[in-house]
Amino acid sequence: MTSIIEKIQQLKKNKMLKKMASLEFEQARGRQHLDLLLATQDNLNTKVKDIMKKIRDMEEKRGEIEQSTHNVLQRKLEYHIVSTRIYEIPGIGKTLGDSIKRQIYQNSINDLRFASRLQGIGESKQYAINRWIRKYELEIPKLMKQDFLGKRELLLVSAKKIYILNEEIGKLQARKESLGKKLETINPWIEKFQAISREDFINARLDNQINNAEIDLFIKGIFGEWETMPDWFKDVLNEVNNV
Repeated sequence: MTSIIEKIQQLKKNKMLKKMASLEFEQARGRQHLDLLLATQDNLNTKVKDIMKKIRDMEEKRGEIEQSTHNVLQRKLEYHIVSTRIYEIPGIGKTLGDSIKRQIYQNSINDLRFASRLQGIGESKQYAINRWIRKYELEIPKLMKQDFLGKRELLLVSAKKIYILNEEIGKLQARKESLGKKLETINPWIEKFQAISREDFINARLDNQINNAEIDLFIKGIFGEWETMPDWFKDVLNEVNNV
């Protein structure tokens, strides 16, 4: 039967063991390495988010260039159609045609729907103009694929802008992939160290678990004091200081 004195001594011993285990937990290299890895993880995640935003912004800008190029090309095509084919419309000779181009046409073939504002264009001629507009509106998608005045020059300018953007997007994607690999390297270590708590240390010491693989790992950390720091660890720590 355990005496009162023995119980008191055991309580004092347990108290001392708890204090030692708690101090051992705080001073363990795994605790220090975990703090470094968490700071690095946060830094890497922030950089990945920034890169993803830059990529989205560039992709949006690329889309805007493509849409703007398409719009300008269509305006050029419509100008080409109005300039060269307006005389196809029944009742529209050179005088009326030139007046329409000069006074009615702005930047869209649909401007011609208001040609009746000109003297000499009545209801019947406006109807003929509207039929002609509808005809070419249906043909524009096909005509856009063909060559017309100003198309090549505009496409070259647009292609150069898009090429530069694609180059930058490619560099950012490569950088994002590199950061992702570093996260893949450190995340398992973070999970291992976070799985070990102060209570684990205390319970191990109270139970006199001399050989406990998890506790030993936490005490040693990623590398022991007598070991050389792994290259991958240097690499991810240096990343914190890279802009």
